[in-house]
Amino acid sequence: MTPHRSRTARGLLLGLLLLPLAAIADEAPLLGEQTRDWLSLQKAQKPEQGRPMTGEQAKLIYRRYVQSFGREIPEQLRREDGPTASQ
Repeated sequence: MTPHRSRTARGLLLGLLLLPLAAIADEAPLLGEQTRDWLSLQKAQKPEQGRPMTGEQAKLIYRRYVQSFGREIPEQLRREDGPTASQ
């Protein structure tokens, strides 16, 4: 094999080996762009907007809140009153 053909063969081989890396490099800006889009969406949302909640969800949350006042707060929490390892 002549030196010219050897260099050409090495160049082709190197090109074939680097081809998958080129495909990854093409996708990389998309990943960064999606992240930036999500971050800018989070920044743009005002805290008072919060997440939308259906009326049914709000009812369940309020009911649980009200029921929490039906139990006395103990002076001291005993170990046997807490969650067990089997749960």
